[in-house]
Amino acid sequence: MLRTLFFLLLTSACFLPLFSGTDEQIVRFSDLSFRDDAERELFRDHAGSTDPMKILAFLLTPYADGKSYPLGIATERINECVREMEKELSGRSPKKKIKYVYQHVHNTFLKVYSLENSFSALLEKGAYNCVSASALYAIVFSKLGIPYKIYEAPEHVYLLAYPDKEKIIIETTSPQNGYAGVSEEFMKKYVSAMVLNKLIVREELDTSTVSKVFNRYFFSSSDISLIQLAALQYNNFGVYASAAGADTASVKYFMKAAYLYKRERQNMVLRMVLGLELDRCNFTRKEDAKYLEIMCRYFTAGDRAVGEENIRNAFYRMTLEQLNNRSDYAMYEQSYKLVRSALKDSALLKEIDFVFHYELARIGSMTSKDKSYITGHLKAACDANPANTQLHGLVYEYFDQLTGITEDSGELLKLSEEFSNLFPFMNSNNRFSGFRADCLLDLAFKSFALNNISEGEMHLAKFEELCRKIPESIYKPFLVERAYSVGASAYYKKGNYKRAKQLLQTGLIYAPGNFGLQQRLREF
Repeated sequence: MLRTLFFLLLTSACFLPLFSGTDEQIVRFSDLSFRDDAERELFRDHAGSTDPMKILAFLLTPYADGKSYPLGIATERINECVREMEKELSGRSPKKKIKYVYQHVHNTFLKVYSLENSFSALLEKGAYNCVSASALYAIVFSKLGIPYKIYEAPEHVYLLAYPDKEKIIIETTSPQNGYAGVSEEFMKKYVSAMVLNKLIVREELDTSTVSKVFNRYFFSSSDISLIQLAALQYNNFGVYASAAGADTASVKYFMKAAYLYKRERQNMVLRMVLGLELDRCNFTRKEDAKYLEIMCRYFTAGDRAVGEENIRNAFYRMTLEQLNNRSDYAMYEQSYKLVRSALKDSALLKEIDFVFHYELARIGSMTSKDKSYITGHLKAACDANPANTQLHGLVYEYFDQLTGITEDSGELLKLSEEFSNLFPFMNSNNRFSGFRADCLLDLAFKSFALNNISEGEMHLAKFEELCRKIPESIYKPFLVERAYSVGASAYYKKGNYKRAKQLLQTGLIYAPGNFGLQQRLREF
């Protein structure tokens, strides 16, 4: 069962198991979900505790929907056992003390070995494995004042009593059972990952066996704390849930284990579990975005197993499901904020920002969202990736959509100026500059027609300045003829023949060979 889980983790198509190389706290309290308020308060107040009786409360958490053994009764039973032994230990040598304690605790509590086990089950039924039994002995040793250390080994947990001198090993079950085992394939991939991440040199592997190198680095040479041992029980619960097909529950257990066990080993296990879960999720649950957020933390922490492509592809899938398929704008925005909060890489942040804002603008333009909403997302997408040609097309398309709402050249000119300020790339587009030129020519024509000569001149001056800046502007020649001809007529009526002639000549610069302008000029 345990080997099956690790095999599945290793064959995950998305996040391959590369060594994270970090002890950083990847999982935070806000990421966790709890069976009840009591467990929530326990994690909130005592996750860093060294008090064995506080940690006992963690250990009593049952698996799945099992019944928790009462803390008060558990405490009294352990205290009673300790009291029975205290009077028998006086004057004994360390080895005889340990032998007596080992046998007495075993006879009092431990009835039958069971791989799938919890500390509550140990007290309720006498069923134990090396994690629960080691935890019991550790608590008893603490109360008896016997020094000890807890160690992990491949497929096993054990205690070392009197670790500084006598170094008495306390075996609670067979080393081949009772703790999450690892397959040969897992060991090979793990060691290969260490070589890839340059944590070891290949020569070390060439002069030893994969198994020895794996054991040397995967299991810490230092001892673990009692709270970390409690974390291993949560880790085992995750294995049990995975084997039972309860994948969501499995991830939650592994997250609690990583929160309590602040070492890279548990971080790596969680990352593999999350990778598998993200591979098969469809991002319809809030938890899915949370898992992606945590995976982004691994990426930010420098875990080479989580590449940009992994994050990018997962975010694309999330966008497709939450926004395009489900139109759940609130959920998508919340998911985006979670992912973004966990990233620091500027290039990847810009990619995520671009996808988010581009898609909201695209769908917003299709569903007649408010103009400020659409232009806001278009501007944000442009800030993230100003050179994207698909974005350029969407901006021009939306601009064309807006220009169909009114024929007022003044309003259209204001709109074009707004877009030219928001989207600088538009200023180098010949047709867009031509559109602005057409608006100015039409405004000049209307001003001259109303005998507002100064305003007409102002619009012509802006038109000519625009053409000097962007000589390739594609404007309409008939608008040039109309504006300059009517302007010339306005001056002609006032007797200013010189300025009238100048306007016609200038108009021919912008509309060479225009028949109407030529005919009027011949009249002078």
